[in-house]
Amino acid sequence: MGLGPQEEKCMAENIISAAVNNLNRVELLINSLDKEAYADASSGPYYSSVGGHIRHVLDIFTCTLAGFDTGIVDLTKRERGTSAETEPAEGLKYLENVKAGLNELKTFDMAHKVTVVDDIGGGFGKEEVASTIGAALCQAHSHATHHFACIGYLLYSKGITIPDAGFGYNPSTPKPKVST
Repeated sequence: MGLGPQEEKCMAENIISAAVNNLNRVELLINSLDKEAYADASSGPYYSSVGGHIRHVLDIFTCTLAGFDTGIVDLTKRERGTSAETEPAEGLKYLENVKAGLNELKTFDMAHKVTVVDDIGGGFGKEEVASTIGAALCQAHSHATHHFACIGYLLYSKGITIPDAGFGYNPSTPKPKVST
C-alpha cells in the first residue's frame, strides 16, 4: 500500500531538510578554515583534502539532482580537480547551488523511479540499479556524513577543531561519552 499525498509530501520535506541541514554544517566548516587548511592534501595514505571531500560530496548530490530530469543518477559523471577543491569561496558557491537545487524538490515525489549507475570497481565496471529518487537522496545524505567523518579525521590530525560537534556523526552512531 502506497503513501498518500500528504505522507509523500512530508517524506520529501524530511529527506530534503535533513540533507540541507547536514550541508549547512559544511558552510560553517568552510567559513572556519583558511585556504591552506581547506586545500591541504598532504595527509596519507589517500592525500585528500577537506575541499576534495566537499567537492566529492557535492558532486554526488549534483548527480542525484540530475536524475530528477533524466531518470538516471549516474554517479560516474563527477567532476574532479575543480576549483571547489582548492578555493573555499568556490566550494561555498557549489554548496549554495546544491542546496538551492535540493530546496526546489521539497514537494517532489520521492517514489519517482530512477536508474542509479556506478562503477563498482574491482574490474566489474559500471552497473545499473533500479531505484527511487528518494532512496538515491537518502544515500547521498548518508554518503555525505561518511565523508564529513573523514574530514573530521583529517582536521583532527592537523590539530584543527571542527566548529560543529555533530559534524560527521550519523544519527544512528552512538556519540562518545564525555566525562565532565
